[in-house]
Amino acid sequence: MSNFFKSGPMIAFYSAILFGFTLVFLDTASKAVGPFKLISYYQLAGVALLFVFSIITKKKLQVKKLIKNNKRELLEIFLLRSMGGSVLYTYGFFLTTAIKGSFFTRFEAMFVVVMGYLFLKEKISKRDLFAILAMVIGAIVLATGGDFSTLVGINLGDIMIVGGGLLLSYTFVSAKRIKNVDPISITFLTMLLGGTAMLLLLPILNGSFGIGGLDNALQILGVTFFTTSGMLLFYKALEKTKAWVVGAILSIQTVVAAIISYLFLNQTLTTIQTAGALVVLVMSVYVTYRSAENDAGLKGKNTQK
Repeated sequence: MSNFFKSGPMIAFYSAILFGFTLVFLDTASKAVGPFKLISYYQLAGVALLFVFSIITKKKLQVKKLIKNNKRELLEIFLLRSMGGSVLYTYGFFLTTAIKGSFFTRFEAMFVVVMGYLFLKEKISKRDLFAILAMVIGAIVLATGGDFSTLVGINLGDIMIVGGGLLLSYTFVSAKRIKNVDPISITFLTMLLGGTAMLLLLPILNGSFGIGGLDNALQILGVTFFTTSGMLLFYKALEKTKAWVVGAILSIQTVVAAIISYLFLNQTLTTIQTAGALVVLVMSVYVTYRSAENDAGLKGKNTQK
């Protein structure tokens, strides 16, 4: 059973929970601080957090090895995730509503399935494909409450979120191709590059470096902690299981965000939204358990017994 809880799908499940907290902070922080400053500051703060973490855990950062052996994959993650995908997602949330933003992020799961099939030759069963479609539909119902009039008037922000999802989905492929490098090193270097590049662009894109007070600083720290820890587990999960499995399980982050918003931010959940959340939760647990069982080799052990 210990292998089950340490399997790739379970690690992806833990990552999705952390990313759910990120979504809660991201919507308010991008509007309060500004999307470009947020992208730069949370990544650079994440670098500092990872550096301290590496010292505490006595894990040497494998930066030189990563640069030497995985230049192409590193460049892809930097351009498509640390810069392109992050900018499109964060600025998209800045331009649109939280409901529409949550809706359009759901395209990413389907993009990951396609990317895994095209570039990694990953196979997916009909049952698993049905589960993913059910998760996407459930997440859409959760985001809209069944009232699709909230999606009327698609704007630039919505298009940017879909585009960001497309870019981010390919980085699942890039990360899968990186071998024998600690996830801490991957996260450290890609966030260092992304945060530094955006910091250099801030005078052009934003014109100032101020964050506007303690409340905004705390929101940045919230994004930093949950995104950084979520990314660590994300890369660890990709080491152990298929890209489409990780992409599908990450759909549960919308449920986590909805629960947090309901409990602590006084946001309401209608009956139909609750039903959508349950669909996502049940299908995510199904995909997680089914994939974790296979990855951990529990089926073979049970058969021998």
